Amino acid sequence: MLSTLATLVILFLVDLLMVAALQLKGEQALSLSVIAAGLTWLPVRNFLWRLLKGDTKQNRTGWFGDIIEIAFASNSHEKDRLWQTLLTRCFNPLYCEVIANIPAPRLSDSGLILALPGSDERAALAISYAQGGKRLFSPEDLDLAAELLEILAHAEQSRDAYQRGVDSERARIAQDLHDNIGASLLAGLHRKDLPTAQASIRSAINEMRTIVNGLTARNTEVEVMLADLRYECERRLNDADITLNWVHDAQSNPLLPYVIYQNYVSIIREIIANVINHSEADTLTITVDCSNNTLVTHIEDNGIGLGMAGHKGHGLLNIQRRINQLEGELSMQAETVGTATHFVVPLPSGAQQLPRAKDIFTHPVQPRYKLHSAP
Repeated sequence: MLSTLATLVILFLVDLLMVAALQLKGEQALSLSVIAAGLTWLPVRNFLWRLLKGDTKQNRTGWFGDIIEIAFASNSHEKDRLWQTLLTRCFNPLYCEVIANIPAPRLSDSGLILALPGSDERAALAISYAQGGKRLFSPEDLDLAAELLEILAHAEQSRDAYQRGVDSERARIAQDLHDNIGASLLAGLHRKDLPTAQASIRSAINEMRTIVNGLTARNTEVEVMLADLRYECERRLNDADITLNWVHDAQSNPLLPYVIYQNYVSIIREIIANVINHSEADTLTITVDCSNNTLVTHIEDNGIGLGMAGHKGHGLLNIQRRINQLEGELSMQAETVGTATHFVVPLPSGAQQLPRAKDIFTHPVQPRYKLHSAP
């Protein structure tokens, strides 16, 4: 209060000096007074008021960066230190002490103290004597403190969401490594014949490529995915003396997010493995249609067929789990001759569409020679 009275007295005396300096006579007095007051005196007077009393409108440059740094601080001690540093920049209080938590910021002792709530990671604080003791905390200061707390809470929520995403991605990668690569390498380890072991190792390499593609965070074109799959399937089936007929009738070429790409590729690989290991077929037909935001796939062989009781032992549960994850539909027909697998995968309605490649994968593939690969 005394500081405010002193400021008013100083400004009053300076105003008297200004009036005395403008003791002009005649018609020029009014116009010169208005010009001097508007262009010179009022800005200077406003500066003096802020200098003597302390400006309640703080400079907010850099506050957002400070709040982000607080939200991502590594521990509670560092978070408290950074929070108190920001409060010092904003209010320059003489004292700052830890208090019991409160639900919302509030003024007490007629504006002498501004109390701020804490959180699970940050202590509640009471700061007092704003601007080094030159003034009391005002309702504007209370609003400012509430705004800072709101921004900080939003930053902490965004940090938590980011961390949940990181944890989920780590869990996904770990599961893919265990379920796909680990299984292929383990199978190859226990194979006694070299060609079969090589096939298991190639399968592990293909799974690694799929996972690495997901880590690059790039969406994959349907046609690019199908091109890679066709080459891979043809190679595996040729090694097993099985003819592949591949029919690709895609009407669109959307970009696929990783979750769809990875699960779709794994489903195809699982079915191909079942055909090679259990069907005794010599011909396999794969038909793929991509249109109307759906990816429809029909796979049929001419083997001995799989009895429905044998499905669970040949990867059906794993395929069904992936189909459920994609919110798709799966049906299988297993007769005495041949097995047909049909599944539909819905695609995101807003997926970006790319131009289709012309004359790609529209004719049956007839293997003319057997592919041999180095181990």
